[in-house]
Amino acid sequence: MQIRLPGADAARRRELIAAAAARCRAVGADVLVNGDPELARELGVGLHLRAAQLAALAAPGAPADRPALADGALLAASCHDSRELALAERLGCDFAVFGPVKPTASHPGQPGIGWEAFAAARECVSLPVYGLGGLMPADLEEARRHGAQGIAAIRGLWPA
Repeated sequence: MQIRLPGADAARRRELIAAAAARCRAVGADVLVNGDPELARELGVGLHLRAAQLAALAAPGAPADRPALADGALLAASCHDSRELALAERLGCDFAVFGPVKPTASHPGQPGIGWEAFAAARECVSLPVYGLGGLMPADLEEARRHGAQGIAAIRGLWPA
């Protein structure tokens, strides 16, 4: 489970993520905190890198090493093009989410890359890649036909 909590103040965010991590551990589920390497290390959970963080790791002079995490903690990344997927692989990410595959409210005006472009980019890396963007459980079969490990979804799984 990836925990994002955009807009939450730092103390409340830490409290909620710590509670969620305890509940997930109790049932054997992994937790990844979005974009906060320090909090991930502190709580002993995984880390999900934002695309901007990947870009910073790729900047000239950046070490581009895998961020230090607790033993066994997962590292994942959000990717929007083949270059970001390649960097995620080079960093040793355990998986990536890639898209948006379809139009989505989180990226207004962006049409989505479609399943053919997803499949082409996916073929260039050897890490598990989940489809992202405008996807619903009904998209899972098509996602797998195009090489996706699965789908990542918020609105599609928990509609308002």
